[in-house]
Amino acid sequence: MIRVFKISGEEVATVAVESLAETPFGDTVKGLKYHLKPLMGVPIYQLKLVSQGQLLGNNVSLLGLGPGPMDLFVITSKVRPPNNGEFVRLCSAAQGGCVSQLEALLEIPIDPNHIDFLEDAAAEWSGGEEDLASPLYYATSEGHLKAVEILLEAGASVNRPDDFPDTPLYVAAECGFYELVEVLLHAKARTDGLGDCQTPLWIASSKGNSKVVELLLEAGADKNTNLTGDTPMCTAAKNGHLEVVQMLLEAGADKELPNILGEPPLFAACEKGHVDIVKLLLAEGAEQKVNLEGESPLFIAAHGGHVEVAKQLLQTSGEDLGDIRRSAQIASECGHWEIVKLLEGCPVPNQSE
Repeated sequence: MIRVFKISGEEVATVAVESLAETPFGDTVKGLKYHLKPLMGVPIYQLKLVSQGQLLGNNVSLLGLGPGPMDLFVITSKVRPPNNGEFVRLCSAAQGGCVSQLEALLEIPIDPNHIDFLEDAAAEWSGGEEDLASPLYYATSEGHLKAVEILLEAGASVNRPDDFPDTPLYVAAECGFYELVEVLLHAKARTDGLGDCQTPLWIASSKGNSKVVELLLEAGADKNTNLTGDTPMCTAAKNGHLEVVQMLLEAGADKELPNILGEPPLFAACEKGHVDIVKLLLAEGAEQKVNLEGESPLFIAAHGGHVEVAKQLLQTSGEDLGDIRRSAQIASECGHWEIVKLLEGCPVPNQSE
């Protein structure tokens, strides 16, 4: 049995060493710190444990301190801003996933969020570039799960964008780091875009990271956000990510919400020739509207020479002969003769074609 006291003599907790086996760090000093964290209200890296005047290392086994009851004292260390050298080493350890070096620096303890006014460190770390990101951002961008967990445990801010336009959650979603997205969401990462930046859901949809898209949708991410001219469904349709488009539709995303050119997802799929996505959107009732330039989805498909897309559009559109003529003309100008033959010879093909 272990009794833990503050320096003032106030008892903090009485802990059975065997119960620490349930913590991530077992019956070690670090395991006891993990147990004390909610009672002390600070990250474990700010806690120091002392036995008989000796500071105990994190990996010391409590069982090895001797049989019978024992009294330990807990000290709360105040974090301080890192100096330039410490900040550079912290970023290097985070980016390289060097767990032991990272923990040693955080044990000082230094603040993993305090990066303001470190111009010299920024220049040294980034090779003269002015942009400066947090250690959490660097660890996330390289996919170092353990380093991210350590930094979050040390109180790293999960939503700080720093000088970069995106947050750790955004870069994790972009890279398809599923487990990191889970950890960051659990740490209350925001799913919206900060400032005028796109959202994590948008970038995951753009990259076709379907498992990440599923996580973000489950976390309540806005499926219709259009911050810089594109919705998640528009960018998924443009890049040919059928599974993501299907997921967004099932989640209730607006299939008619346009980009800044007045073009909904159907246009993006037609422009790139993604016939399976065109079929899906048409089956879900997508309308064949014109964009701000007066161009129809058929016109866009004809311009790109996408024959199978044009067939799908003709099967579900009305007999707009003016649109068919305009589409045939642009196809002719672009040398897409198979499209011209389709439009001039069979304006409205049967469903069986």
